[in-house]
Amino acid sequence: MGRRRLLLLSVAAVAAVATGALLLILHGGSAEPRYVLVIDAGSSGTRMYAYTWHDGSGAGVAPLLAAVPSSAAAHKVPRRAMPGRRAYQRVETEPGLDQFVGDGQGLQAKALGPLLEWAEAVVPRWQWKQTPMFLFGTAGLRRLSAAQQEGLLEGVRDVLQHSVFRFSPPWARIISGVDEGVYGWVALNYMEGTLRRDNTGADTLGALDLGGSSLEVTFAAHSVPWPEDAVNATVLGASHQLYAHVHHHYGLNDAFDRSPSSAGHRFVALTGFFVVYKFFRLTHNASAAALEEAGQQFCAKSWAQAQQDRPGELMLENYCFRACC
Repeated sequence: MGRRRLLLLSVAAVAAVATGALLLILHGGSAEPRYVLVIDAGSSGTRMYAYTWHDGSGAGVAPLLAAVPSSAAAHKVPRRAMPGRRAYQRVETEPGLDQFVGDGQGLQAKALGPLLEWAEAVVPRWQWKQTPMFLFGTAGLRRLSAAQQEGLLEGVRDVLQHSVFRFSPPWARIISGVDEGVYGWVALNYMEGTLRRDNTGADTLGALDLGGSSLEVTFAAHSVPWPEDAVNATVLGASHQLYAHVHHHYGLNDAFDRSPSSAGHRFVALTGFFVVYKFFRLTHNASAAALEEAGQQFCAKSWAQAQQDRPGELMLENYCFRACC
């Protein structure tokens, strides 16, 4: 996989909500490139993404999207998002919008204002009034009370309505974790070129989206036994049955915030840990590193070789997953 391909996949992962939402929103009208803005309001920060887009080459073809790099107006990128300070090169303000409940002044000056200034610098002035702008809130805003959500969205909509861009109040909303997972799946498969009218999902990729407060798992499935995790998504005329599940409080920030210190404690791993250690023929006091090494050696084998080495072993197919590697 080339360097450019890796870069594109990184963009898709970082801007999954933005890209996936756009592909389900944008539709025909002009062959000329246009601009669209999406604000991703996450738990750890608020990010502005700008895209140029125009219609695909025919029916059933996705709109052609191109992300505008943050460097297009480097002098307007908020200081903490500058190169060398973040793994991702994106236009971001911190903290997340959930920290601005009841603070309309901070919402304008600290959270959204700097993002709008960058957008004004990268979108041609003559396209400002026709450039739509969307805001999607994710897990950080979902955990607020209903009253807090409504108050915050009211402030957000007020700021965006007074911007130079095209905006309608319904375009700022808090999406569900399932929506977030589906948008990420759409974005990833758009970047991989697997979203086609004739594609039933057999060669699509599953998406794992690890955010600050939640983890979304989404993939195409022939059947989903749990109705609450089943989503039927129609993209470019093709219907996809998806498994989409949200693991709340499994995001990076929540994992650190919710984990008490275990310093000074000794632990004994029970039940399922015993089975795994026995399978890999490890002693009871073997380290996690030893388990990982044993797992890597086992998972590197072909399925035929694994069956030959462990004839008659029950649930042999599960031990790669159990080996923490």
